[in-house]
Amino acid sequence: MQANSGLLVRGLLLLAFVALDMATTASLMPPVLEKRPKNVPFGKVPGEYRGEQPMEPIIYLEDPYYYVRDDSRSNTEILDHLRAENAYTKAALSHLDDLQDELYKELLSHEPETDQTAPSPYGDFLYYSGTEEGKAYRIHYRKPRYDDGAEEILLDVNKLAEGHTQFRVYEVKVSPDHKLLAYSVDLTGFEAYDVFIKVHDLLLHWAQIATDIAVPDIPIHTTCHYL
Repeated sequence: MQANSGLLVRGLLLLAFVALDMATTASLMPPVLEKRPKNVPFGKVPGEYRGEQPMEPIIYLEDPYYYVRDDSRSNTEILDHLRAENAYTKAALSHLDDLQDELYKELLSHEPETDQTAPSPYGDFLYYSGTEEGKAYRIHYRKPRYDDGAEEILLDVNKLAEGHTQFRVYEVKVSPDHKLLAYSVDLTGFEAYDVFIKVHDLLLHWAQIATDIAVPDIPIHTTCHYL
């Protein structure tokens, strides 16, 4: 009888939590996108590259949300809607904040904050990266491959990220002559990356190189790849 009573109490508590969750969510109104039907062409569209063997003839499909696409990431209407969706999600899940924090700490406890990748040989150097306790981003290093030369910090992403609310370094590449370091940065979360090139202690933005604006006379000995 006591065991059955315990199960009954736990069941009632679970139902109460579910009801509270449903009431909290129901009191919020999610943002809804307006439908604006548009016939979108698929296949061999004149003036556009659609792959090596695009469909012929062209077919048209109706897409009521085609207008949401914004490659420039600058349409204020769309950005405002995305912010509203984020606000709604945050409010709807606010009752789980403590649980999220608990899960985050649990996951973090199983991950070594101070860690390092295995060195990768490239030419006369060994390249590797690592993390340090209390720091959110990686640090990229190199050291001589064939002697006991000093370790060199190539890129400390923690310092680069200072003052930014969003920061992601996607690619870090070294030129074949080991004189140039290129890396791409996303400052918005839109996956639109700016490319920077370091020449020793000199930092160049890719736009400077591409447009020849205020660029010192530096010989480039490598092929530039799209990052």
